[in-house]
Amino acid sequence: MLLVHPGHVLTARGKKGPGMLAFWTGAVFRPAIRMRASSFGLPRGLVLGEVTAFGEEFDRFHAGNRRPDLVAPRRDAAFLRWRYRECPFGPYRAIAARAGNNLVGFTVFRTKPTHNGTQGIVNELEASADHPGLRAALLGTAVRNLIQAGADLVVSIPTSPKALKVHRRCWFQDSKRTPYLYVAPGSAARLGLPADGARWSMSMGDCDLDYF
Repeated sequence: MLLVHPGHVLTARGKKGPGMLAFWTGAVFRPAIRMRASSFGLPRGLVLGEVTAFGEEFDRFHAGNRRPDLVAPRRDAAFLRWRYRECPFGPYRAIAARAGNNLVGFTVFRTKPTHNGTQGIVNELEASADHPGLRAALLGTAVRNLIQAGADLVVSIPTSPKALKVHRRCWFQDSKRTPYLYVAPGSAARLGLPADGARWSMSMGDCDLDYF
């Protein structure tokens, strides 16, 4: 899914002129996006903080929040360290939500320069179901930081129904460029996995689309 400000679209299509239309469109739309992203308040009793290391608390969170109705890759501490701290691409930022000393959700995101402007990427968005509204608050935090970092568009791959709903509330639009997940015929059934793609939970962190 994509979140794009119109000034970027006008410039990308070559409608620069004196640049005033693109300038004023961006001047209006960027604050509007930030306001929308800020409207998703953090549930009471939770605090946000920068993640400096993916430690054992991420193992506990992963073990306690795996959903039996969704097929999802393992996102434990070892994977997160390998994917976002030891990766030669990046850098990535990670922000976690905590209730006291307990990790209850996190998001990972980054910006990268492209031929089409600065791209913001939401790599991970995980939240405990015990805290309604947390997923939206974390997405809003990621989007707000990406816009402040100069992102012209923000991309994400929400696949679960709840994640899709949250992204649409944050003004994300469906993209025609949708990654496909290929499963060999009969392999899902042999492994006991659902063939219905709506029950597979994926993220940008499960692929290499944010590398280049």
